[in-house]
Amino acid sequence: MCIRDSNYFGINVSEKAQLIVSLISVLPLAVIIIMAFIKGLVLMDNLIPFRPFGEWGSISNPEGSWTSGISWLGIGAAFYVATWSAYAFECITVYVGEYKDPVKDTVKAAWSSGIVVTIAYTFIALALVGVLGVKGFAENADYPFFQLSVSVLGPWGAKVAMFIIIMGLLLMANTSFNGTARIMYGMSVDGLNLKQWLKLSPGGFPYIAAIFNIIAAIILMCFEVPVKIIAASNLAYMICIFMPLFAFVVLRKTRPDMDRPFKLPGIFIP
Repeated sequence: MCIRDSNYFGINVSEKAQLIVSLISVLPLAVIIIMAFIKGLVLMDNLIPFRPFGEWGSISNPEGSWTSGISWLGIGAAFYVATWSAYAFECITVYVGEYKDPVKDTVKAAWSSGIVVTIAYTFIALALVGVLGVKGFAENADYPFFQLSVSVLGPWGAKVAMFIIIMGLLLMANTSFNGTARIMYGMSVDGLNLKQWLKLSPGGFPYIAAIFNIIAAIILMCFEVPVKIIAASNLAYMICIFMPLFAFVVLRKTRPDMDRPFKLPGIFIP
């Protein structure tokens, strides 16, 4: 609660609180992943042959194959749910108005976040599958990191892993409350949402919108179907993400000479 309360006093206090939680979460995670490689627990036999897993619910093709329709169906489903994690990094744009130098700082935040998440996703996946194996990972799909920590650090490592997961979830929830509250506030400023969301704390934080988000989150948690909630929310998110991407292409064509503080190379259009 102290982290969420810190939001009330503005982005500076909130940022410092989240930095502390980030360090607590990321450092032990990095140690466990690195130790998995150093101790030789990541086995190539678990990573080769490199092919998709073939069992998805009631549909089964145990061998798995790059030419199997069932495997590609599973890949599509996995990517669809996984995009939820990638979307989270667009929250850096929510704070543009509060950066010291919006143009330079936004570009730095975008590139650094993209690089960090790419490296993290790659090595965490290699460690999880390399240690547990594809079937072992699938059998512990809801808590694979817990099993990884047991393999690397033993029973006490599992307890550390649970602590990391809880802190990470707390950070994730706080980022969500921060970002969505500011989005709702921005929509209200444009006259597209309730005027109640316009109320700010002395630190400039839209706390009424954040309280609404917390209440909505508690209600959703009562359903106890997190994967289904994520899958459903992804549909709306994909629609919202598509619109600015489409606008990006349209603006490049209709207003090619428009002043742009930062302009992506033309190769990014397709």
